[in-house]
Order: sequence, then C-alpha cells, then structure tokens
Amino acid sequence: MAVQSQLSVQMEDAVEFPVGDTAQISCSYSFSEKPPDVIIQWTALKGDRKRIYNSNITVSLSDELPDFVGRINISWDSDDDRQGETVLTIMDLKVKDEQQFACQVDGMSAGMQERRTWLKVFESPDSPEIEDAESIFRVDSNEQLRVATCKTRNGYPRPKITWYRDRTTLQQSTDVFIQEREIQESSGLFTIESELHYKVTKQDKDALFYCEVTYLLPGETRMMESKHISITVHYPSTKTEMWILHPKRLVKEGDKVEIACHGNGNPPSYFLFSKEDIDMDFKQDGEKLLLMNVTRADSGTYLCDPMDTNIILDQQQGKTELQVHYLDEVVLMAEKGRVMKLGDSQKITCNALSSLSTHTEWFKGGKKIGEEHVLELQNVSYGMAGEYSCQVTVPSLPNLHRSATIHIITQGPPMIISPDDVIIDTHIGDFLNLTCEALGLPSPTLTWKVDNSQMTGRSNHLEGRTHSALDMKVTSNLAVVCIATNDEGTDKKFYRVRASTRAKKVQKESGVIIAVIIISILLLAVLGSILYFLYKKGKISCGHSGKKEITKEKGKKDDIVMEMKTDKTEETVLLQGVNGDKKSLDDQCDEYMEVEN
Repeated sequence: MAVQSQLSVQMEDAVEFPVGDTAQISCSYSFSEKPPDVIIQWTALKGDRKRIYNSNITVSLSDELPDFVGRINISWDSDDDRQGETVLTIMDLKVKDEQQFACQVDGMSAGMQERRTWLKVFESPDSPEIEDAESIFRVDSNEQLRVATCKTRNGYPRPKITWYRDRTTLQQSTDVFIQEREIQESSGLFTIESELHYKVTKQDKDALFYCEVTYLLPGETRMMESKHISITVHYPSTKTEMWILHPKRLVKEGDKVEIACHGNGNPPSYFLFSKEDIDMDFKQDGEKLLLMNVTRADSGTYLCDPMDTNIILDQQQGKTELQVHYLDEVVLMAEKGRVMKLGDSQKITCNALSSLSTHTEWFKGGKKIGEEHVLELQNVSYGMAGEYSCQVTVPSLPNLHRSATIHIITQGPPMIISPDDVIIDTHIGDFLNLTCEALGLPSPTLTWKVDNSQMTGRSNHLEGRTHSALDMKVTSNLAVVCIATNDEGTDKKFYRVRASTRAKKVQKESGVIIAVIIISILLLAVLGSILYFLYKKGKISCGHSGKKEITKEKGKKDDIVMEMKTDKTEETVLLQGVNGDKKSLDDQCDEYMEVEN
C-alpha cells in the first residue's frame, strides 16, 4: 500500500509596511514525497475573492484588480521537486492595499493547502495644529467653554488625539468635555479634529494646554505634541502686597524711591495710594508709586488699595514702612583758630548729625591720619601746616557721606630747608645755578650775598614758603650766603665755591700728522733694507729689473736716481727719473750702496 504524500504551507500572519514602500509577502511549501505536479495561486480577499495569479492559467489583472496593474509581481523559486517558495511583491503601497492575501499550493494527488497573510499599511500623520479660542475667561462662569481646537491630517490607521494641561491628561468629566470629528479622505487617510471644552479656574492663569497625537507605524507606536498655549483668565484680587522696589538698600535723602503694589488679581489692578490714611496726589506708574528726591519728611506708612473689587478687606490692602535716612553737613571747629604758633598744640573737632551710626576719618595730603571725631595736633611744626579733611561716612549706607576741610597755618621764624653748608668744585668760566628754599610765616624774604656783595635772585613766594634761585659765572673762589628773614627771625645757608683753571687740550689734528710722518719713515726704511739685502745676495743687479735687460743707450730709458736725505726729524728716499745728465746704472747702484753703508 502506497504512503500518501504530506504537504506543508507556511506564511506570516501579518506583514507591515509604510505607504509608498514595497511590500513582499512570502509563501513557502514542502512535500514529503515528490508530487506529480504543483500549481501556485495568489488571491486577494478584500470583498469578493479576486485571483491575482495562477501558475497554470493566465490571469488578467486589469479585469480582476485594476488597481494593482503595474505594481504587482509574483516570483516562484523551487530548489527541487518537493519544496519551494513564492513571493508576492506589491510596489508603491497605498492605503487601500491593506487586506488579506491567500497563497494556495496544489500538489494534485499529493494534496492542496491555503494560507493567508494580512498586509497592514501605515502613514504618519501631519504634526498636530492647535488653535486657541482667543477668548478671555472669567472665573465666575460655571460653563464649560471652548478653550482650543486640535487637528491632525493624513494619518493611517486612524490617529488618536489626547488633551493635556501641564502634562496632566484631560479626560471627559463634569469640568471637561471633548468633542471629535473624523474625516477619511479619498486616499483612505484620516483627518481628526478635536475640541476641548473646559471649566476655567484662577489656577489656570499660568497653565499650559496642548494636544498629543498617537499613531502607529510598522512595529512601533509614536507620539507628537502640538505647541503649548496659555489662556487669558480674569479674576479680582483677594490679597495685596506692598514693598519698596527701589533702591534695594536703605533709603537716603535725595534718592528716587519706587514703591510697588501688587494684587493677586488678573489683570493687574489699578491702585489707590495713600500715606497714613491721607489721600495724596502721588506720581504713579501702574502698580508703582514714585517718590522723587525724598527727604526725611517722606518717612512714614504707605498704603495701596486695589480698584478691581467693590469691598476692600484688610488682606486686600497693601502696607509698607518707609524710613528716609540722612546725614547733615559736617561742622569743623579749631580750638585755637586756623593760625598756630610753631611748637603749639591744637584740637580740631568734626561733627555731623545722622539718623544712623557714623564713622569719622581724618586725611592730610591724601593720607589717613586719624579715625576719631577729635584730631589732636601736638608740638606743631611747619610740616604740619596745610589742609586737613574730615570725612564722615555711614557704614550701613556707604553712599551716604559728607566731608569738610580746614587749612591750618603755622606761624614762626624762617627755617631753610637742607640748611647744611655746601661745597661746590667747578672751573673758572663755568656758570652755576644755586637754589635756596625756606619755610616760615609770614613768608620769608630770601637775599643773596657773594663775597659780601648783595645780589638779586629769582624768587617765588607761596603761603609759608619761599624759593629763590641765583645764576652766576665763576671767576674765582667765592663765598655765597642765602639769607632768609621775616618778622619772626633770620636763617642762613652758606655755599663755598672752589674754582680751578681748566687744562688745555692737545689738538687732535697735530697728533694725526705726527703719526702719519712716523709710519711713512718706517715703511721707507723697511723698503730700503729689503733692496739692500737682495743686492748682497745677488738676487738682483743694478742694471736689470726682473728678467728684462736695461741698456745704456741714451734716449731710450730714463735714468733712475735714488736719493736719501736725513735730518733730526725725518728721512726721505726719493726715486726720480730725469732727462738731463744721466749716470750708468752701475754708478747709480754704487751710490745707493754707499748711502746704505
């Protein structure tokens, strides 16, 4: 008895692809025994069964499924006679392609089987668009009012819209009503529009509302958020606060002060400002009270009342205290007046009235000399005369400060600065500039004496100080005296000028000439020695120059005469060609040798 062949057909339950993509649906089969023949057939199951392909007969897609014309392809691959695989390929997927597809394998006497696969198609929707109602909501309304509309277009399968308030999901309730409308386009894509109706409260003033679209893609779920919107909520004030907005520190006289008043109502209310329950005509800028160039008289209690409610309760009234601090002008008092005797003592007092604790500092010449309100000057000297500054500050309010100055004068006899005697070494004919400076009050007069002769210098007078300069030409040793005098006494300073004659300088040109003469003599002596040495060795003869013979014929060559003259200061060797009486070369050479010997 023959064993009947077994057939197995395998397909996925579902495949997922995005719109516009290419879908492939696979169908594999196997026989336990070789079948006499195999027939493959693909069928679309949407509505009535429509045959797409049959391996045994020709199928006209234009008659059965005109939407698939040009977009569908069937492949069939068989490794051997017992097993194989066929693939249905659909290109440029559309929404309406979503349906079940059946694969039927007929092995004749070996058996027949059919399996099915769902083709699922997906399209991402457009980003959600949210539009607010552009309304003003009052909290005294008990109705659910339309807050916003959310719309998303061209999605498949149908997208879902969810509403949120500050990340909290809004669902249907007594305070929330959501109404949706659905439109399916001819392409099969969905457009969803959702309206949010909501009962607004005061807490919604700063809340953010938005919608979220949830949609499916192959193998995943995605979400998109709309932009976040806020709504305008109006409600009256139930509590009011008042504070000093500017400055952020303690207030001093002369400041510009801004006092802010703010209620918890929306929109911000206008306010009525008053000082200690007395209505005043204040300068106002919305929720701010402006006080310009304040004085201590502006100190007190300030109030503000909101004008968006008919009944003013205590908690609805704002209140604040303003304290304007001050520092009066500095008063300086010198115990013995501005003019002091040399060596005397003095107390200077510095006072300034203030609403806060103060700190006093004394300065002279930019240097701090004390920190008490009383400055004591002991054994006054000329160096202690000058301008003293007292500065009073408020540590808790650094910008509040005052200062005053006093000029102290020291009265006494002249005192020359650097009084030590001076010795000056110089030369006769030089010019000197001598200076002398003295302190004293009345300002001293400076005079000059040169060898007991009165001379006039250039003087410059300041209060308590005189400076003088004397210009002079040195002719000999001199004794110079600077004399400082005033009604209180006299002081002197001595200068000793020691003059010497300046040595004459040797002229540079004479030295150069002498050097040239000496070098010339040495060079000529060396040249003569060389010639004599060569003659003695026979290297040269008197009648030849190099390898060329010189004849004694007259008129052809000039005779050469070498002559040396010697005196106490210089020697001269002269080579001279003459055209007069000539001697033979041998005679000339003999004469030269005699000179050398």
